[in-house]
Amino acid sequence: MNEKGQIRLSEALALLSAAGVGEVDWLATLAAAGLRGRLVATGFQSITVGRNCSEGADRRPVRRMMWRTLASSKAEQKGYHRMIAGDDLIWNRGTCSDDFEQEAWRAVFADVPSLQALVRDIVARGPGAKVTPAETAAWIAAWPGDNSKEAWRAYRRHFGSRAGKRDEDFLPAWQRHHGTRSRGRPKKSPSGQ
Repeated sequence: MNEKGQIRLSEALALLSAAGVGEVDWLATLAAAGLRGRLVATGFQSITVGRNCSEGADRRPVRRMMWRTLASSKAEQKGYHRMIAGDDLIWNRGTCSDDFEQEAWRAVFADVPSLQALVRDIVARGPGAKVTPAETAAWIAAWPGDNSKEAWRAYRRHFGSRAGKRDEDFLPAWQRHHGTRSRGRPKKSPSGQ
């Protein structure tokens, strides 16, 4: 159930998608807005250090340090894994139970007026920089299928308005990776008749 003047994180992500923000940019967009104080979000805090876990029973504003960790460009180098899972914001690091650390904000709600202002700014700013050829090639190499139409739809969902044009940006990279497919029956060679 939504609280008055707030919407679930998953609904906020749908609004960001409609504004042209691709899945790959959701976390960075939200974290940057939260860090600057442009997005107000609340949730239930959960912290795990080693084998000890504490869960908050009261809905509270997401901490500035959480936004800072989610927005940091150095977080991956320091071993942080950052993610959005449903309506939760999460970071964690460490592999075994003794050195494992995690902070999660469960059932996150975003303040509607601050989210609407963020979406207006995104729409006014226009599309971001196009996806680079290296990003496109890496995405295509990681794509499990070989159907270019399905891949194009997933690519557009992933990168949003940054995806560029199918025939100019995506298809040449797809063909370099998968080769060009012949359509219809192969032509008969003159010597093989």
